[in-house]
Amino acid sequence: MPTNALSRAADATARLEIHQVAKYLTDHLGSTLTAAMANGLSGDMACRWAIAPGELNHSAPRAGEACRLRAAHTVAVAIGNEYGDEIPRVWFLAGNLRLRTLPPADLIRQGDLAGAFAAALTFLEHTDSGSPRGRPTRTQPPPGRPRYTRVEAAIL
Repeated sequence: MPTNALSRAADATARLEIHQVAKYLTDHLGSTLTAAMANGLSGDMACRWAIAPGELNHSAPRAGEACRLRAAHTVAVAIGNEYGDEIPRVWFLAGNLRLRTLPPADLIRQGDLAGAFAAALTFLEHTDSGSPRGRPTRTQPPPGRPRYTRVEAAIL
């Protein structure tokens, strides 16, 4: 159930220190995307957040940045557990029809965490546990709309 997947991911995120969250995100999404979602200055800053406290070059994110990092981690873990490790990056960057083509990464960067969680929940609800790797099932598109958008066709 998607709500449970997102809840389990949120519980896992809450147990991690912020440098562990940043490390996971930089390893799985890249430092540039991680910094952009947190509204940080550069990918180098995201790499510094991922360094354990007390080590050389460690830097702690500000409160707002940490909150956005935790939200991104929650969504990345939930989607990664359903679809595999490579899908969260694509999902964060791809235009989303439910968000009027705004990529979910932009929602997190702008601080609309509820919108990002709602989009992730909607995405997770369309999984078919019986299909390989939890690929989303598709209903017939409305008349006049192609079966898949270009991004969806590239992913599938």
